[in-house]
Amino acid sequence: MQEYERFHRAIMPVADKVCLVPFEVATQKFNAGIEHLNDRYSTDFRTLAREVGRDEVMAQVDAISRERKTVKDGVEPYSPKASAKVRCARKAEQDHLRAELREPACATLLTRCNKVYQEILPKSGLYELWLDAKT
Repeated sequence: MQEYERFHRAIMPVADKVCLVPFEVATQKFNAGIEHLNDRYSTDFRTLAREVGRDEVMAQVDAISRERKTVKDGVEPYSPKASAKVRCARKAEQDHLRAELREPACATLLTRCNKVYQEILPKSGLYELWLDAKT
């Protein structure tokens, strides 16, 4: 988390000059993110013929990961195609990490990370898209 905070603080001065795309927008509102990029920088990147759902995005991520040989069993652990055993292990790991984040030693750092993210996101111009994707 220290690295996360350091990275986001370092890009704060240029946050209004780059396109920071929250994960939720990239996976749920992909075309809206491309349209924002085109509007903001006068580019002409093509949008997809139709909005792509999370499962399709994750299938593409799985395919790229297989091609790069960066995953075990051919799918990312967060993939909808991951086995029940893999999903269960991932959930257990998430629960463990959430418990660690509630510990006093991490709580302050987590608060700082959330704060810097909330400061940067509106500068990216994608804040409304992010809010919409979160609901």
